[in-house]
Amino acid sequence: MKATLFIILFVFSLQGVAGMKYYHESLLNTYDRATGLYFNAIEKKVKEGGFISSGHRFYTVNIAIFDPKTGKITTVFNDNKFRKIEKIWFESYYHTDGRSIQFNEGRHFRRIKNNHDIVERAPKNKLLFAIYNVETKLNELWTVSKQGDHLKMIKAFSDDYNWHIDIKNAKIRFVKQIDNKLHIESLDW
Repeated sequence: MKATLFIILFVFSLQGVAGMKYYHESLLNTYDRATGLYFNAIEKKVKEGGFISSGHRFYTVNIAIFDPKTGKITTVFNDNKFRKIEKIWFESYYHTDGRSIQFNEGRHFRRIKNNHDIVERAPKNKLLFAIYNVETKLNELWTVSKQGDHLKMIKAFSDDYNWHIDIKNAKIRFVKQIDNKLHIESLDW
């Protein structure tokens, strides 16, 4: 009897969890202090299902750039290809007291390294974003100007790479251990 009651309560609790609305916050919904441009993630709602529950998940598939001065909206990608944009970084302002470059709302600092005692400078005019390519099963790093021009893929790489932005030396560094040796590749940031 106790086992039956437990199973019934368990099933109802799963239905309650599956039926709850999922609170979702966009990956990107912010203004750039340096340019005044507004960046917003364009998302696609994808239905996903599993054994216990089914629901929807939101994936960032594009980036919209709005210029409040002109009213112009630009999208980074001009096709309907499905992409999983996972992270977006951009330099927002020079922090005088910390002598460092501050990024969009302080997010994603795990990838920002060597960001101390920086000589004062204007923020770089680019967005950096990481995409998971569902077709190739590789990660990709892309850049585009904050205005949406000069889109460029920097590198496609597997999960066994570690990477970061070296602010002081203005490099994006890819690190991979192969056997007992470290392989390091540095590209311009």
